[in-house]
Amino acid sequence: MVDESNNLNYEEWSNYGATLLVEGDVIPVENAHTKGSNWTAYVNVVCLLAGSGTLGITYAIKQGGWISVIILMISAIMSTYSNIKLIECLYYDRKTRKTSMSEIAYNAFGNVGMENWVYIWGIIMFVPFILLKTMKEAAWLSFSYGGNVVYPHVEASMKNPQAWPKVISLATFTVTIMYFLIGIPSYLTYGQNSLSPIYFNLPIGFSVTISIIMITAHVLLALPIYQTAFAIELENYLGITVENLGKSRELIWRIIIRTIITISMIYCAINLPYFSDFMALLGAMGNGVLLNFMPIVVWLKLFGWNQLNGWKEKFWIIFILVFSFLGAVIGTWDALKALWLDINHQ
Repeated sequence: MVDESNNLNYEEWSNYGATLLVEGDVIPVENAHTKGSNWTAYVNVVCLLAGSGTLGITYAIKQGGWISVIILMISAIMSTYSNIKLIECLYYDRKTRKTSMSEIAYNAFGNVGMENWVYIWGIIMFVPFILLKTMKEAAWLSFSYGGNVVYPHVEASMKNPQAWPKVISLATFTVTIMYFLIGIPSYLTYGQNSLSPIYFNLPIGFSVTISIIMITAHVLLALPIYQTAFAIELENYLGITVENLGKSRELIWRIIIRTIITISMIYCAINLPYFSDFMALLGAMGNGVLLNFMPIVVWLKLFGWNQLNGWKEKFWIIFILVFSFLGAVIGTWDALKALWLDINHQ
Protein backbone atom coordinates (compact mmCIF):
# COMPACT_ATOMS: atom_id res chain seq x y z
CA MET A 1 0.00 0.00 0.00
CA VAL A 2 1.25 3.49 -0.73
CA ASP A 3 2.48 5.58 2.17
CA GLU A 4 0.93 8.73 3.56
CA SER A 5 3.16 10.91 1.37
CA ASN A 6 1.08 9.81 -1.58
CA ASN A 7 -2.15 11.22 -0.20
CA LEU A 8 -3.90 12.97 -3.04
CA ASN A 9 -5.90 16.16 -3.03
CA TYR A 10 -8.49 16.14 -5.75
CA GLU A 11 -11.93 17.55 -6.25
CA GLU A 12 -14.74 15.16 -5.38
CA TRP A 13 -15.87 13.11 -8.38
CA SER A 14 -13.60 15.12 -10.68
CA ASN A 15 -12.32 13.66 -13.95
CA TYR A 16 -14.70 10.67 -13.87
CA GLY A 17 -13.18 9.23 -10.71
CA ALA A 18 -9.55 9.71 -11.70
CA THR A 19 -7.14 10.56 -8.90
CA LEU A 20 -3.70 9.97 -10.35
CA LEU A 21 -4.39 10.79 -13.96
CA VAL A 22 -5.32 14.42 -13.49
CA GLU A 23 -2.75 16.70 -15.04
CA GLY A 24 0.22 17.26 -12.77
CA ASP A 25 -0.31 14.10 -10.71
CA VAL A 26 1.13 11.62 -13.21
CA ILE A 27 4.77 10.82 -12.53
CA PRO A 28 6.73 10.83 -15.82
CA VAL A 29 8.22 7.39 -16.52
CA GLU A 30 10.99 7.21 -19.08
CA ASN A 31 10.10 5.15 -22.13
CA ALA A 32 6.74 4.20 -20.62
CA HIS A 33 4.69 5.62 -23.47
CA THR A 34 4.94 5.84 -27.23
CA LYS A 35 3.48 8.52 -29.49
CA GLY A 36 0.05 7.13 -30.31
CA SER A 37 -2.82 9.60 -30.57
CA ASN A 38 -5.93 9.75 -28.41
CA TRP A 39 -7.98 8.91 -31.51
CA THR A 40 -6.02 5.69 -32.08
CA ALA A 41 -6.54 4.66 -28.47
CA TYR A 42 -10.26 5.43 -28.76
CA VAL A 43 -10.60 3.32 -31.92
CA ASN A 44 -8.72 0.43 -30.30
CA VAL A 45 -11.01 0.42 -27.28
CA VAL A 46 -14.19 0.61 -29.38
CA CYS A 47 -12.96 -2.27 -31.55
CA LEU A 48 -12.25 -4.33 -28.43
CA LEU A 49 -15.66 -3.75 -26.87
CA ALA A 50 -18.04 -3.70 -29.83
CA GLY A 51 -17.63 -7.31 -30.88
CA SER A 52 -20.06 -10.03 -31.81
CA GLY A 53 -21.70 -9.64 -28.39
CA THR A 54 -23.42 -6.57 -29.78
CA LEU A 55 -25.65 -8.90 -31.77
CA GLY A 56 -26.73 -10.65 -28.56
CA ILE A 57 -27.97 -7.54 -26.78
CA THR A 58 -31.52 -8.02 -28.04
CA TYR A 59 -31.64 -11.54 -26.63
CA ALA A 60 -30.30 -10.26 -23.31
CA ILE A 61 -33.09 -7.68 -23.16
CA LYS A 62 -35.57 -10.43 -23.93
CA GLN A 63 -34.23 -12.48 -21.01
CA GLY A 64 -34.10 -9.64 -18.50
CA GLY A 65 -36.84 -7.28 -19.66
CA TRP A 66 -36.65 -3.52 -20.05
CA ILE A 67 -34.77 -3.18 -16.77
CA SER A 68 -31.84 -4.59 -18.72
CA VAL A 69 -31.50 -1.26 -20.51
CA ILE A 70 -31.02 0.49 -17.16
CA ILE A 71 -28.56 -2.20 -16.09
CA LEU A 72 -26.68 -1.66 -19.34
CA MET A 73 -26.22 2.03 -18.56
CA ILE A 74 -25.11 1.28 -15.01
CA SER A 75 -22.66 -1.31 -16.33
CA ALA A 76 -21.18 1.25 -18.71
CA ILE A 77 -20.61 3.73 -15.87
CA MET A 78 -19.10 1.05 -13.62
CA SER A 79 -16.84 -0.14 -16.42
CA THR A 80 -15.56 3.37 -17.12
CA TYR A 81 -14.84 4.02 -13.46
CA SER A 82 -13.13 0.66 -12.92
CA ASN A 83 -10.92 1.04 -15.97
CA ILE A 84 -9.77 4.46 -14.82
CA LYS A 85 -8.87 2.93 -11.46
CA LEU A 86 -7.10 0.10 -13.29
CA ILE A 87 -4.75 2.51 -15.06
CA GLU A 88 -4.15 4.40 -11.81
CA CYS A 89 -2.85 1.17 -10.31
CA LEU A 90 -0.10 1.08 -12.92
CA TYR A 91 1.38 4.18 -11.27
CA TYR A 92 0.71 3.34 -7.65
CA ASP A 93 4.29 3.78 -6.40
CA ARG A 94 4.60 7.09 -8.30
CA LYS A 95 8.06 6.08 -9.52
CA THR A 96 7.65 3.40 -12.16
CA ARG A 97 4.83 2.35 -14.46
CA LYS A 98 3.67 -1.26 -14.18
CA THR A 99 2.87 -2.97 -17.45
CA SER A 100 -0.09 -5.31 -16.95
CA MET A 101 -2.99 -6.42 -14.78
CA SER A 102 -1.08 -9.47 -13.61
CA GLU A 103 1.81 -7.29 -12.43
CA ILE A 104 -0.32 -4.95 -10.35
CA ALA A 105 -2.27 -7.90 -8.94
CA TYR A 106 1.00 -9.52 -7.86
CA ASN A 107 2.20 -6.27 -6.31
CA ALA A 108 -1.05 -5.99 -4.40
CA PHE A 109 -1.51 -9.54 -3.17
CA GLY A 110 1.58 -11.60 -3.98
CA ASN A 111 1.19 -15.32 -4.60
CA VAL A 112 -2.14 -16.63 -3.37
CA GLY A 113 -2.21 -20.42 -3.02
CA MET A 114 -4.35 -22.58 -5.28
CA GLU A 115 -6.07 -24.15 -2.27
CA ASN A 116 -7.34 -20.77 -1.12
CA TRP A 117 -8.87 -20.09 -4.54
CA VAL A 118 -10.59 -23.48 -4.52
CA TYR A 119 -12.29 -22.53 -1.27
CA ILE A 120 -13.19 -19.08 -2.56
CA TRP A 121 -14.79 -20.32 -5.79
CA GLY A 122 -16.51 -23.15 -3.96
CA ILE A 123 -18.27 -20.56 -1.80
CA ILE A 124 -19.02 -18.42 -4.84
CA MET A 125 -20.70 -21.33 -6.61
CA PHE A 126 -22.71 -22.11 -3.46
CA VAL A 127 -24.45 -18.71 -3.46
CA PRO A 128 -26.55 -18.95 -6.66
CA PHE A 129 -27.16 -22.66 -6.10
CA ILE A 130 -28.98 -21.90 -2.84
CA LEU A 131 -30.60 -18.54 -3.59
CA LEU A 132 -31.78 -18.79 -7.21
CA LYS A 133 -34.44 -21.19 -8.43
CA THR A 134 -33.35 -20.71 -12.04
CA MET A 135 -30.82 -18.47 -13.78
CA LYS A 136 -33.48 -16.65 -15.77
CA GLU A 137 -34.39 -14.46 -12.81
CA ALA A 138 -31.03 -12.73 -13.00
CA ALA A 139 -29.95 -13.15 -16.60
CA TRP A 140 -29.90 -9.38 -16.98
CA LEU A 141 -26.82 -9.25 -14.74
CA SER A 142 -24.72 -10.73 -17.53
CA PHE A 143 -23.98 -7.42 -19.29
CA SER A 144 -20.29 -6.76 -19.67
CA TYR A 145 -17.81 -4.35 -21.20
CA GLY A 146 -14.85 -6.73 -21.27
CA GLY A 147 -11.51 -5.78 -22.73
CA ASN A 148 -9.61 -4.20 -19.88
CA VAL A 149 -6.86 -6.83 -19.91
CA VAL A 150 -5.60 -4.96 -22.99
CA TYR A 151 -6.12 -1.44 -21.64
CA PRO A 152 -2.68 -1.11 -19.97
CA HIS A 153 -1.11 -1.69 -23.37
CA VAL A 154 -3.49 0.74 -25.06
CA GLU A 155 -2.71 3.41 -22.47
CA ALA A 156 1.02 2.73 -22.86
CA SER A 157 0.71 3.56 -26.56
CA MET A 158 -0.73 7.02 -25.83
CA LYS A 159 1.44 10.09 -26.12
CA ASN A 160 -0.78 11.84 -23.56
CA PRO A 161 -1.83 9.24 -20.93
CA GLN A 162 -3.55 12.00 -18.94
CA ALA A 163 -6.30 11.80 -21.56
CA TRP A 164 -7.11 8.17 -20.68
CA PRO A 165 -10.23 8.98 -18.58
CA LYS A 166 -11.72 10.91 -21.51
CA VAL A 167 -10.75 8.24 -24.03
CA ILE A 168 -12.24 5.33 -22.07
CA SER A 169 -15.37 7.36 -21.22
CA LEU A 170 -16.02 8.31 -24.83
CA ALA A 171 -15.29 4.79 -26.11
CA THR A 172 -17.63 3.19 -23.59
CA PHE A 173 -20.33 5.74 -24.38
CA THR A 174 -19.96 5.00 -28.11
CA VAL A 175 -20.33 1.25 -27.58
CA THR A 176 -23.33 1.78 -25.30
CA ILE A 177 -25.05 3.81 -28.03
CA MET A 178 -24.32 0.97 -30.46
CA TYR A 179 -25.93 -1.47 -28.01
CA PHE A 180 -29.01 0.74 -27.79
CA LEU A 181 -29.30 1.24 -31.55
CA ILE A 182 -29.20 -2.52 -32.14
CA GLY A 183 -30.88 -3.90 -29.04
CA ILE A 184 -33.90 -1.65 -28.48
CA PRO A 185 -35.31 -1.45 -32.05
CA SER A 186 -34.72 -5.17 -32.53
CA TYR A 187 -36.53 -6.05 -29.32
CA LEU A 188 -39.42 -3.75 -30.20
CA THR A 189 -39.65 -5.58 -33.54
CA TYR A 190 -39.22 -9.21 -32.53
CA GLY A 191 -40.06 -9.22 -28.80
CA GLN A 192 -40.03 -12.67 -27.23
CA ASN A 193 -39.08 -14.21 -30.56
CA SER A 194 -35.67 -12.51 -30.50
CA LEU A 195 -32.72 -14.81 -31.15
CA SER A 196 -29.00 -14.52 -30.60
CA PRO A 197 -27.34 -13.35 -32.77
CA ILE A 198 -30.15 -11.08 -33.89
CA TYR A 199 -29.59 -11.64 -37.62
CA PHE A 200 -31.09 -15.12 -37.14
CA ASN A 201 -34.44 -13.28 -37.04
CA LEU A 202 -33.88 -11.84 -40.49
CA PRO A 203 -34.88 -13.64 -43.70
CA ILE A 204 -31.99 -15.38 -45.41
CA GLY A 205 -30.58 -13.15 -48.12
CA PHE A 206 -27.98 -10.61 -49.10
CA SER A 207 -28.35 -8.43 -45.97
CA VAL A 208 -27.78 -11.37 -43.61
CA THR A 209 -24.77 -12.52 -45.61
CA ILE A 210 -23.24 -9.04 -45.44
CA SER A 211 -23.93 -8.89 -41.68
CA ILE A 212 -22.19 -12.21 -41.10
CA ILE A 213 -19.21 -11.14 -43.21
CA MET A 214 -18.87 -7.83 -41.36
CA ILE A 215 -19.07 -9.26 -37.84
CA THR A 216 -16.69 -12.07 -38.77
CA ALA A 217 -14.23 -9.54 -40.17
CA HIS A 218 -14.52 -7.46 -37.01
CA VAL A 219 -13.80 -10.42 -34.74
CA LEU A 220 -10.81 -11.46 -36.85
CA LEU A 221 -9.42 -7.92 -36.89
CA ALA A 222 -9.90 -7.40 -33.14
CA LEU A 223 -8.43 -10.77 -32.16
CA PRO A 224 -4.77 -9.77 -32.78
CA ILE A 225 -5.14 -7.04 -30.13
CA TYR A 226 -6.00 -9.63 -27.48
CA GLN A 227 -3.36 -12.03 -28.79
CA THR A 228 -0.69 -9.35 -28.62
CA ALA A 229 -1.57 -8.43 -25.03
CA PHE A 230 -1.40 -12.09 -23.99
CA ALA A 231 1.86 -12.65 -25.89
CA ILE A 232 3.52 -9.61 -24.32
CA GLU A 233 2.77 -10.86 -20.81
CA LEU A 234 3.94 -14.38 -21.63
CA GLU A 235 7.14 -13.10 -23.22
CA ASN A 236 7.90 -10.88 -20.24
CA TYR A 237 7.30 -13.81 -17.90
CA LEU A 238 9.69 -16.00 -19.93
CA GLY A 239 12.29 -13.25 -20.11
CA ILE A 240 12.01 -12.83 -23.87
CA THR A 241 13.06 -9.20 -24.05
CA VAL A 242 15.60 -7.18 -26.01
CA GLU A 243 17.46 -6.44 -22.77
CA ASN A 244 17.90 -10.14 -22.01
CA LEU A 245 18.43 -11.61 -25.47
CA GLY A 246 19.37 -8.82 -27.84
CA LYS A 247 17.33 -7.74 -30.85
CA SER A 248 17.98 -10.75 -33.12
CA ARG A 249 17.38 -13.51 -30.56
CA GLU A 250 14.40 -11.66 -29.11
CA LEU A 251 12.83 -11.48 -32.57
CA ILE A 252 13.39 -15.19 -33.20
CA TRP A 253 11.92 -16.25 -29.87
CA ARG A 254 9.02 -13.83 -30.25
CA ILE A 255 8.14 -15.39 -33.60
CA ILE A 256 8.35 -18.89 -32.10
CA ILE A 257 6.18 -18.05 -29.09
CA ARG A 258 3.52 -16.28 -31.12
CA THR A 259 3.43 -19.07 -33.68
CA ILE A 260 2.81 -21.59 -30.90
CA ILE A 261 0.05 -19.37 -29.48
CA THR A 262 -1.67 -19.13 -32.87
CA ILE A 263 -1.46 -22.88 -33.53
CA SER A 264 -2.80 -23.66 -30.05
CA MET A 265 -5.70 -21.25 -30.52
CA ILE A 266 -6.66 -22.79 -33.87
CA TYR A 267 -6.41 -26.31 -32.46
CA CYS A 268 -8.70 -25.47 -29.51
CA ALA A 269 -11.27 -23.79 -31.77
CA ILE A 270 -11.44 -26.84 -34.03
CA ASN A 271 -11.13 -29.72 -31.58
CA LEU A 272 -12.42 -28.56 -28.20
CA PRO A 273 -15.85 -30.14 -27.52
CA TYR A 274 -18.72 -27.73 -26.86
CA PHE A 275 -16.47 -24.81 -27.77
CA SER A 276 -19.16 -22.11 -27.54
CA ASP A 277 -20.29 -23.20 -24.07
CA PHE A 278 -16.70 -23.46 -22.93
CA MET A 279 -15.97 -19.94 -24.18
CA ALA A 280 -19.11 -18.69 -22.43
CA LEU A 281 -17.78 -20.20 -19.20
CA LEU A 282 -14.39 -18.54 -19.60
CA GLY A 283 -16.06 -15.26 -20.50
CA ALA A 284 -18.35 -15.30 -17.49
CA MET A 285 -15.54 -16.16 -15.09
CA GLY A 286 -12.95 -13.92 -16.70
CA ASN A 287 -15.03 -10.84 -17.44
CA GLY A 288 -16.94 -11.10 -14.21
CA VAL A 289 -13.74 -10.96 -12.16
CA LEU A 290 -11.45 -8.89 -14.40
CA LEU A 291 -13.86 -6.23 -15.58
CA ASN A 292 -14.87 -4.46 -12.36
CA PHE A 293 -14.06 -6.62 -9.36
CA MET A 294 -10.32 -7.06 -9.83
CA PRO A 295 -9.38 -3.42 -10.62
CA ILE A 296 -11.33 -2.12 -7.63
CA VAL A 297 -9.97 -4.69 -5.17
CA VAL A 298 -6.40 -4.14 -6.34
CA TRP A 299 -6.83 -0.35 -6.15
CA LEU A 300 -8.09 -0.64 -2.57
CA LYS A 301 -5.18 -2.88 -1.65
CA LEU A 302 -2.58 -0.56 -3.17
CA PHE A 303 -4.01 2.81 -2.15
CA GLY A 304 -6.23 2.05 0.82
CA TRP A 305 -9.86 2.72 1.73
CA ASN A 306 -9.01 6.16 3.13
CA GLN A 307 -7.87 7.38 -0.31
CA LEU A 308 -11.46 7.22 -1.56
CA ASN A 309 -13.13 10.59 -1.89
CA GLY A 310 -15.85 10.70 0.72
CA TRP A 311 -18.83 8.49 1.49
CA LYS A 312 -20.29 8.78 -2.02
CA GLU A 313 -17.30 7.14 -3.64
CA LYS A 314 -17.10 4.53 -0.88
CA PHE A 315 -20.77 3.64 -1.42
CA TRP A 316 -20.15 3.49 -5.20
CA ILE A 317 -17.19 1.14 -4.67
CA ILE A 318 -19.29 -1.21 -2.52
CA PHE A 319 -22.08 -1.18 -5.10
CA ILE A 320 -19.66 -2.07 -7.91
CA LEU A 321 -18.13 -4.94 -5.94
CA VAL A 322 -21.50 -6.46 -4.99
CA PHE A 323 -22.94 -6.02 -8.48
CA SER A 324 -19.85 -7.49 -10.15
CA PHE A 325 -19.72 -10.40 -7.73
CA LEU A 326 -23.32 -11.34 -8.47
CA GLY A 327 -22.77 -11.00 -12.21
CA ALA A 328 -19.69 -13.23 -12.13
CA VAL A 329 -21.39 -15.87 -10.01
CA ILE A 330 -24.59 -16.00 -12.04
CA GLY A 331 -22.83 -15.93 -15.40
CA THR A 332 -20.41 -18.67 -14.38
CA TRP A 333 -23.16 -20.89 -13.00
CA ASP A 334 -25.30 -20.40 -16.10
CA ALA A 335 -22.38 -21.33 -18.37
CA LEU A 336 -21.56 -24.39 -16.28
CA LYS A 337 -25.19 -25.46 -16.45
CA ALA A 338 -25.24 -25.16 -20.26
CA LEU A 339 -21.99 -27.09 -20.57
CA TRP A 340 -23.28 -29.84 -18.27
CA LEU A 341 -26.51 -30.17 -20.25
CA ASP A 342 -24.58 -30.51 -23.50
CA ILE A 343 -22.36 -33.22 -22.03
CA ASN A 344 -25.37 -35.14 -20.72
CA HIS A 345 -27.18 -34.90 -24.06
CA GLN A 346 -24.08 -36.25 -25.77
